[in-house]
Amino acid sequence: MDTAILNLAAGAGTDQREQALRSEISRQLKNLEDDADLTSASDFYVAQKWDRLNTRLGLSTMCVSGAVIVIGAAASIKGLEDWQTYLTALSTILASAATVIVSVLAFLKPSQRGARYREFGNKHKALSNRIRIYGTVTMEEDGYLKGLSEKLAAFSTEKDILNSDNPPLSRNALLIASKETPEKRERRAKLNGTKSPLIAVDTETGGSSPASRGPAHKASSEPAPVSVSLRA
Repeated sequence: MDTAILNLAAGAGTDQREQALRSEISRQLKNLEDDADLTSASDFYVAQKWDRLNTRLGLSTMCVSGAVIVIGAAASIKGLEDWQTYLTALSTILASAATVIVSVLAFLKPSQRGARYREFGNKHKALSNRIRIYGTVTMEEDGYLKGLSEKLAAFSTEKDILNSDNPPLSRNALLIASKETPEKRERRAKLNGTKSPLIAVDTETGGSSPASRGPAHKASSEPAPVSVSLRA
């Protein structure tokens, strides 16, 4: 939390200090929500890529295997004896290709990889939703700063744990998610009648969750850019 907030002038009133701390906690919660939302979108994007690859490889295996069966049947047709050598060679090549595709499926396991990314996408999305609900609704019911600080720390710790277990995210996935997420937020903001801040993503250097950046993080009236660790 900002040292400027924590080191208010001694003459500042208690109400002023409390309000400043509440504003800072609210800002950090918003940053943490943006971070979780962006990571969730990145996970879903990668999951879709693995699902598409799994579909393509599966369909390729079926098509190649079907072609082998058709060629084998054609080789037994009378009048195609002169083509027997070519049909046999083609059938062998296609059968080998089908074997390679099946081996790639078994090695990459795109279905399982997609499911894992989708699982963490759902976890990050659930965390983002809980943070948003707390920051916009439940937080107003908590009259103690200690309770607010503890809740922020709990959310930050949960986000760090998810980040450490999350499968690697490529730079491309984060860039695409960073472009799509603001558009989704703008559409949601229009429906709610409010304007949602856009998300800025630093893809050059990794960083920790905004809520855990420590005293070096300077306070600002504008939401701070979200930084997501790259482990690709």
